[in-house]
Amino acid sequence: MDETRELLASVQKRLPCSETKTFAETHLGLIRRKIAELRALEATVASLVSGCETTCCNGAAPDCVILRPEPNAA
Repeated sequence: MDETRELLASVQKRLPCSETKTFAETHLGLIRRKIAELRALEATVASLVSGCETTCCNGAAPDCVILRPEPNAA
């Protein structure tokens, strides 16, 4: 939201279009990175849910794949 306000403020400040475009391009890049991160998170959570359904559904909580530490976690 702050980026959107800054973008709109550039109109009020009468900044050159090239500066506004550069700002918007940077903001777009950040949005795309966040979307990619969210998609990766979605895939991870979906995998965990699927694993839970196939391996430990209705079992004891300590056996749940969702609660197991990641193998690469430090």
